[in-house]
Amino acid sequence: MRFPRPVVFLLALLHVYIGVRLLLPFGAVTQLAGWAVLAVCFWLLPKGFRIRDDRGPWAVMLPWLTMGFFSYLLVLTIFRDVTLVASVLALSPQAHEDWIRISAIGVMALTPAITLVGYFMARRVAPVVNVEVPLAGLPKELEGFTIAQISDLHVGQTIKRNFVAAIVDRVNRLQADMIAITGDVVDGSVRRRQRAGSRAAHRAARAARIPARDLFRHRQPRVLLGRPRVDPRARAPGR
Repeated sequence: MRFPRPVVFLLALLHVYIGVRLLLPFGAVTQLAGWAVLAVCFWLLPKGFRIRDDRGPWAVMLPWLTMGFFSYLLVLTIFRDVTLVASVLALSPQAHEDWIRISAIGVMALTPAITLVGYFMARRVAPVVNVEVPLAGLPKELEGFTIAQISDLHVGQTIKRNFVAAIVDRVNRLQADMIAITGDVVDGSVRRRQRAGSRAAHRAARAARIPARDLFRHRQPRVLLGRPRVDPRARAPGR
């Protein structure tokens, strides 16, 4: 997929805006390093929208991390400019000059820190959230019935078997009466994601003593890019 020229031009302008606003208060070495980072960011950013299924995990991860990095960088730069307007009105000229440099350093330090925190939070095994659902008229034999819900696994180019296995093991340790897998199970081709997805289905099914085929209910896929393709293995039972 080729990016439309207006989009590329807009991205270039945003990178230049960030560079001018953040790097001007510093010396030549810092400016050179900053512009190099922005150039790499501008090069990687479009690649996140056109990644082939056969690429390795880091070939996928780096452009997606760049998207997050650039998003935080842009938002923080705009927020900094708003604070600079306020500092002109509220601070002395010397304090305002100091804030120009301090705030730029803050943006450049916070952006990678927030990106790393987001990365590790996304890669950790999902925590268990206990929710009690009171139901009027519930039969007495169903009191205390537990359902373990696994939602939006998104097995794909960055979510592999080990990650899925860790989630399944955590859910199995809950000893729930029922296990439900909801949301988007796979990203991309079902054929390529079958092994990781089937591991989740069969291990969860063994724990719940129900057929793995009954864990999935197919719905129309959401297509972000390209044509929709539904693999027969993703169809609901009986269809």
